[in-house]
Amino acid sequence: MKPIRQQVISITAFLFFSFLSMNCFASVDIPISKSDTPTQPGQTRAPFLVPLTASYTSDEVTLNFTSDVSVVSISITDEYGTVFYQGTTDTSVLPNLYIPIDMWGSGDYLITIQYGSITLKGQFTIE
Repeated sequence: MKPIRQQVISITAFLFFSFLSMNCFASVDIPISKSDTPTQPGQTRAPFLVPLTASYTSDEVTLNFTSDVSVVSISITDEYGTVFYQGTTDTSVLPNLYIPIDMWGSGDYLITIQYGSITLKGQFTIE
């Protein structure tokens, strides 16, 4: 009976560590920042709070709007400027957006989020 128990523990440990090492379960944060806008000499900028968090896995990009900014336009392009995703959403109705990326190739991607006169950008890499 003891050898069977050891086998079960070994198999369980193997499966646990196998799942931990898989990319599809690891979410990676995407740093989002406001695009720089020029200021007049002698002027300083007020602090800006980015109204969302962004992350990605091997399957999807997740945008979680922490503040309602109304309607936003979102685009994701690759390093050559090819548009892979383009859409609009109302953050008061849909504060969490999931964009499937499992069919995209490896490379660097740029997310651009626009609302009003604000433009936010973030980059991520699919390996």
